[in-house]
Amino acid sequence: MRRAKSKRLEMRARRAARRLGEHVQKSRLRTTSIDNLGGYRVVSDGGIVLAGQRYELALAGLLERYEIGRA
Repeated sequence: MRRAKSKRLEMRARRAARRLGEHVQKSRLRTTSIDNLGGYRVVSDGGIVLAGQRYELALAGLLERYEIGRA
């Protein structure tokens, strides 16, 4: 996936999450560890991790969670 396209899809997922009272966090670490796998996680506005506790969600997982790209 090209960088520009993946960034657009990421922003769509972030907007969809915001509409549901959630937000998407991206791991900022360059290397992975047992507790941080370098992907995304979804957090409620109250601070509860809803998905991807160890940042294991890929962009495809976010798109599936918010049903983006389905006709």
